[in-house]
Amino acid sequence: MATIVEVTVVTGRLGDLVEETADLLIRHESLLSRFQPDSDVSALNRSGGTVVEVAAPTAAVLDAALTLAALSDGAFTPCIGALSRMWNVKDWLAALASGRPVRPPGREAIEAARRRCAPELLEKVDERAYRLHGGARLDLGAIAKGFVADAVRGLCLDRGVESALVSVGASSIAAAGTRPDGLPWRVGVNTVAGDAILGSVELADGADLATSGDYLQQLPRLVDGQVVHHVVDPATGRPSDSGVRQASAVCADGMRAEVAATALMMRPAGRLPGLLDGVEYLTVTDEDARTSPGLPWLPVEAG
Repeated sequence: MATIVEVTVVTGRLGDLVEETADLLIRHESLLSRFQPDSDVSALNRSGGTVVEVAAPTAAVLDAALTLAALSDGAFTPCIGALSRMWNVKDWLAALASGRPVRPPGREAIEAARRRCAPELLEKVDERAYRLHGGARLDLGAIAKGFVADAVRGLCLDRGVESALVSVGASSIAAAGTRPDGLPWRVGVNTVAGDAILGSVELADGADLATSGDYLQQLPRLVDGQVVHHVVDPATGRPSDSGVRQASAVCADGMRAEVAATALMMRPAGRLPGLLDGVEYLTVTDEDARTSPGLPWLPVEAG
């Protein structure tokens, strides 16, 4: 996952929690990251259509990914790997910084990659056995952080921690208990420019918050008249151009929150009734910010 994890705990005794948390993070990255050559994800990506048996945590993420993909109106797929490699905005930004040219993919290449991204290309063969079809490639970047945040929260609670706030990559947050003063945890949400706080969300015990946005990985110039960023719509094979610049989702499941935030970048809430069941959310455009009725949202102007 190659990201920063921060864990805040309220407890009278840490014991071995720091070491155990580090071990858990290393273990999950070794299973779920497409950048780790020995991970379950990498094994499936190079399997050539043969059946691969995976570890229990990987199976949990893959099963959730298939379920949530079916509810996302085509906005989420665990098989996005061909497109995410094609729209490698992070590498393009590095190239531009060093003066090298950037050439986004052409229409035919995009269409060929898009055909390899359908979630149906991931087949569950047995309890922990899966097969990839049609040259599909897994990329769990839009769901795995939520799983890891929940796993770290669970470990903290198992070790007797009273309260905890877990942040994975600053985009997937899992809360347990309350702040030391007894008030709910409060997490800030940036503006779409990324240079200020738009407001904050109060997180109840057991709540998860996920945020997706286009401003962290975005080319500084238009390509073919379109903003190029890393949130790619599987239905078009191109970066999302829905007008939503950032979306946040809150619910009691880190994986659902992460997928919901991603889907809300591409689809209006009315097209996601199953996915948003039990989810409160915020969507931000260049013009305004809109929330679902039950979101505990505190805009900056309200203090």
